Amino acid sequence: MRGFTLVELLTVAAIMLILSGIILTSFRVGQGSLALDRSAHKFAQDMRRAMELALRAQPLGACAISGYGVYVNKNNPQDKEYRIFGDCNWNGFYDAGDVTVEVLKFEKGVHISGVSPNPIAHIFFLPPDPQVGIFPGNPATAQVILQLENDPSRVKTLTINNKGVIDID
Repeated sequence: MRGFTLVELLTVAAIMLILSGIILTSFRVGQGSLALDRSAHKFAQDMRRAMELALRAQPLGACAISGYGVYVNKNNPQDKEYRIFGDCNWNGFYDAGDVTVEVLKFEKGVHISGVSPNPIAHIFFLPPDPQVGIFPGNPATAQVILQLENDPSRVKTLTINNKGVIDID
């Protein structure tokens, strides 16, 4: 007789089932980590985009733009988004008199877990250099901390200094 016994087939099926479970679990964890990495790098890229808009002094509608910036609000119930804005009232931070260039969202499962030194940050680029303003308080650096919703131990910290250097840890 040639072939496999039922016990041999069930053993192989059980081993395959256990291995596929381990692989799928690792795949889901890896997906979350990649989403966090992509969100952090996209946020940094959007900061550079606001800086580029300020360097070009690109006009925006009828508003006389003094510069461009990024607005992050941890207290917002939608802590999964941030805004690129054009400053129309020349005060250096996002408020009702300004124009929203774009509202951007982080990837699914990623949210803002912290903003320092305050729960709100306005990072503003004033042409032509561009000069960098971080409000409120105009500290030397601001940090935005991104976190996975389903795994709070996985975080990425973006640090922006008043020279325009963006660092991702």
